[in-house]
Amino acid sequence: MHDSLREIAEKKSQATTVIAKCFRGHKVRRSYLPFNLYSVYRAQCDKANSPEGYLIPKAEGGHTKVYLPNELPYLVLKKTGRSHALMRLRQMQTVRTILDLQKSSHLIVPRANLCQNFTVEERLPIDINYCYNMGLYTCQPRLFDDAVRELIRLFSKIHINDLVNKYDIVRYDNLPMYIVEKNGRKEGRVGLIDLERLQEAPSTRGMSTVARIFPLHLDIIKDEASKLNVELDENSLNDATEKGKRCLQVEFSDHLEWLKQKGLYNKNSSSQAFEITPESIEKLTNCVEEELLKLNQGINECFEKIEHKISLRPFSYQVKPQRNFLTKELAKTAKDLSIIFLPLMLNNIKKQIERQQNKTLARIVDCNLTDAELIKIRSPIISRNELVNEIYKKMCELMHQDKIKFNYPDYIPEQHILRLVIERLDIKIIALRLIYIVLRELSDDKGLRFDHECLGDCVIKY
Repeated sequence: MHDSLREIAEKKSQATTVIAKCFRGHKVRRSYLPFNLYSVYRAQCDKANSPEGYLIPKAEGGHTKVYLPNELPYLVLKKTGRSHALMRLRQMQTVRTILDLQKSSHLIVPRANLCQNFTVEERLPIDINYCYNMGLYTCQPRLFDDAVRELIRLFSKIHINDLVNKYDIVRYDNLPMYIVEKNGRKEGRVGLIDLERLQEAPSTRGMSTVARIFPLHLDIIKDEASKLNVELDENSLNDATEKGKRCLQVEFSDHLEWLKQKGLYNKNSSSQAFEITPESIEKLTNCVEEELLKLNQGINECFEKIEHKISLRPFSYQVKPQRNFLTKELAKTAKDLSIIFLPLMLNNIKKQIERQQNKTLARIVDCNLTDAELIKIRSPIISRNELVNEIYKKMCELMHQDKIKFNYPDYIPEQHILRLVIERLDIKIIALRLIYIVLRELSDDKGLRFDHECLGDCVIKY
């Protein structure tokens, strides 16, 4: 009798073990992409690694190349390198395990696999534009109550660095928000799409970081932290909350109000063109002309900003701002060049704006925009590098026509690699200054916001 009961108990225990193993196996498999997709995304990884890689659309911003192949609208290819890819997969599994234990359903870690030197991830229905995310949150904060509670519980165990950068800007490219409809009701979700800076222990900055990202949830943050016995620094928490609220106000709410005051609050997607008046163009042309004359004298504030980034020590050559590069009558040449350079810059700005708008509008079913979509369309991010490349090509052309000439020491031969390196640098320094002047003048007309170091991207608000 006892043996029989023992056998039954052992069988039950074995069955429980098998079920547990199957359940754990199911949870692990759920973390990875379906195996039958491997050959499909492997082909795209091969293409990205080939000379044809430039044909695959890429995400803007960030240090890692992120490919968004049109053939795979549900996947993202991150060229992280194999060792980093393995580390990322481990970090994703660490966070996913914690989320499973706390029964989270509003913080989403995308499924992923390793393929060559890529991390291949499921593409969430997100938009990393920071104005769009601020609008999404500001307009419907209560939808994110559960996500904030879950994030507090997660941050009581670990911390994710680089969610707010050194300029106190929220990195929505690492923590984007989105809304889904489930069982007839809307739910706010947060994508945890970059865990590279994962810290496997809580941080004293954890609660303040959440408050900076979700400043309209201070009460929920305090309530959830209290339940978990997490010690709070009230001053730091309140400071982060105020900064967050101020940012939402300036970057989203004030822009929306400005559009209403100017009579530009039009939710029709076809009425959001970027226009510059003839008066503004004339003013900008004069500014570019004056700046070219200053640059010709070797006066270039942008050079001072980036001088510490220039290193040609192996060549023992001291880089200085170019002087006297205008070859003929100074006033006339500066005027002629301003008429050439300004349309290049303005057309490129318009082209970048239209490209971003078309991406946004492609996702909109009808012509009516939400407030978040409207602000995103009217806050395009302009790439300075793209503008610099436009001017670089034109200046090279003008150099061949002897309209611009740089003066280098005789000991550097014309076709020497050093000559080419310095020449490109000289053109970039001049281009950056011209771009800075145009953006600065546009700010008076369009409400532009951009960094004052003449480097990186900028946001035009119009």
